Amino acid sequence: MKPVPAASEQFRTRERGPARLAQTSRTRLTAVVLFFEFMLVAAAAVITWFALYALYRLISDES
Repeated sequence: MKPVPAASEQFRTRERGPARLAQTSRTRLTAVVLFFEFMLVAAAAVITWFALYALYRLISDES
């Protein structure tokens, strides 16, 4: 049977503190930045589509 390591050994081997917090924050920040960049591109696409649609309706108006 394998001996159980002391509590202090387990604490040292487990990644804790600022290093883990920085990694988690970096991952979360990357996800948030990608989400908002996607939303920015989607908004630009909708604005462009609406501008072209309005221009088309203005030019092709039959009145």
